[in-house]
Amino acid sequence: MRRVLALAVLRCSGAFLAPSVRAPSVRARSRCQLNAAATAVIPPAKDVPKLIEKQRTTIDALKELAPEFSEVALLRFALAFPTQSEASKALKDTLAWRSGAGSEIVAAAGAAYKEAFATGKWNNDPVREGAPHAKTINQYITEKKRVAES
Repeated sequence: MRRVLALAVLRCSGAFLAPSVRAPSVRARSRCQLNAAATAVIPPAKDVPKLIEKQRTTIDALKELAPEFSEVALLRFALAFPTQSEASKALKDTLAWRSGAGSEIVAAAGAAYKEAFATGKWNNDPVREGAPHAKTINQYITEKKRVAES
């Protein structure tokens, strides 16, 4: 029932419209028309390289601070902040957190990720069991719940 309600809300609010498409009028929304704008959406595989090239200067500067980060990870910082100096400050703050207060979380996440791929296929159990507060929340995440919510 929740899924049907959520879908109805998304359809009525115009959530399926591509960002470049003008929002429908109130009248069109009131009829809950689904406007198929899939042809206006640029596939991510083609868009990311363009974004990387547009942000090349900032990404190269950030790469000096965090050479272990991928270009896509650095792109996230470049796009999230209006200036290169703000992106650099945010990246420095992230690196400080990862090596300081968040070091245990980062180490646990890295170990869980490696274990999840140990067989060559993704196994979500190590990730779920290694999550913060897993003992508290995992009792509520059952196979029955996952099927109902997926």
